[in-house]
Amino acid sequence: MNFSLTPEQAAVQQRARLVAQEVKAQAAQNDRESRFPRDILEIWAKEGFFGLSLPREYGGQGRDTNEIMRLIIARDLLKGE
Repeated sequence: MNFSLTPEQAAVQQRARLVAQEVKAQAAQNDRESRFPRDILEIWAKEGFFGLSLPREYGGQGRDTNEIMRLIIARDLLKGE
């Protein structure tokens, strides 16, 4: 089984990593203040991370849920988790 990412999948992964770094300090502050992370959720929504499996005609990315699961499994296997 090939767990390699396609160029498109690698781009999504890279964007997710960049966004995670961008919100890391804010997430820590939200945790310290026991504050709901609405600001971070808004960033994730703007980036389209909530609409991964929604059809494109409804504003999503149109990804197959099986593809998403394969990416999650591949990530965990590669990290040894």
